[in-house]
Amino acid sequence: MLRIFNYLKQNYPESLATAMVQEDLDLLKQNFIKHQLPLPESDDFWIEYFIHDGLAFNGCLLFSVKMDALWEHGFSLPDLLTENIQYHSKYHLFEHYSPGMIFIGRNDEEVIVYNSKTEIFSLLAREDLMPYYESKDRAEIICHGMYMNIEQLQ
Repeated sequence: MLRIFNYLKQNYPESLATAMVQEDLDLLKQNFIKHQLPLPESDDFWIEYFIHDGLAFNGCLLFSVKMDALWEHGFSLPDLLTENIQYHSKYHLFEHYSPGMIFIGRNDEEVIVYNSKTEIFSLLAREDLMPYYESKDRAEIICHGMYMNIEQLQ
């Protein structure tokens, strides 16, 4: 993921949100528990949010930990809590739905999720959650979601 951040920071700095602080993460975790949403088994999942707190690039959004992440020109990045409440409410009856999924981002055609039980990142079809692509490598999934080749970042 660091390669993605460095690439965006050098070429498209406006695409990255500012980093979160520990209080933001603590509040998000409390709200996930309150709403009975899945949390990752390991706190390592959250490390990248201390570098950035969401991004918007090439039609892809990675959601923010903060509920009030407002960028220049009035653009508000969707937050993880609101998006996960809506995701689980909307998709819970779908065949490919799993209650352990954490909805972390989206592009025009796909949702980007993290399975808290298997620790696998996935791109799923927005219409029916049919898996398009899966990987344990977050950067690989994010690059696919941004329609980029990970080799571009070398």
